[in-house]
Amino acid sequence: VNRCRAAFTSLRDATVRFTLRSQTCWRRTRVLATAAALALGLSSPAASAQLVAHGFEDGTTQNWTARGSASPLNSTEAARTGSRSLKTTGRTATWNGPALDLRSLLTANTTYQISGWVRLAAGQPTSNLKFTVEMRVTGDASNSYVQVNPATAVTDAGWVQLQGNFSFTAASNDVLTLYLESDDATSSFSLDDFTIVGPDGSEEPPPDTTGLATNFETATAEGWYAR
Repeated sequence: VNRCRAAFTSLRDATVRFTLRSQTCWRRTRVLATAAALALGLSSPAASAQLVAHGFEDGTTQNWTARGSASPLNSTEAARTGSRSLKTTGRTATWNGPALDLRSLLTANTTYQISGWVRLAAGQPTSNLKFTVEMRVTGDASNSYVQVNPATAVTDAGWVQLQGNFSFTAASNDVLTLYLESDDATSSFSLDDFTIVGPDGSEEPPPDTTGLATNFETATAEGWYAR
């Protein structure tokens, strides 16, 4: 389009808004596309990004630490992909397991998808595993707990995916810790291909719709003139 002419194929009873000054043709075309999508009840899906990806191929625990008596170690005993995973042994209570501090990773009022693949150590009886987040808002005296995914039966015969969504509202937390637990207090298990996915922050702001609004219902040109 050589010049951004104000000529639109009208949508009945639709009001088209756009800013007349300091706008490029591309910008105005984007406004029209957005208006058309809104008129049709369409919306674009939010872009997402993998914020955390732990495959444990570097030989470390990738910042996972022990919760209770658990002993999480990088291991080559089992792996869903690659040759390594995080194996946890030494548990003596259901809440024992590997733990990951989320305070520097996540932002309040945002929904994240948390996922990981788990498998019991050879010879372990079937048990139910789940991700849980322990939280304590700064200044509070007590902790709260949020279950990320439904407790899921896991065996030593294959890898099982645990997945769920998580969000929180407090901007400042003394505790924001994800941990993997089992209803069997002594169960040993491995974790692999752990990810946290959230918004990638690249979404463009909505188009500027301030300024002149015209729908020509006054039966006049409403300020438009020939050029």
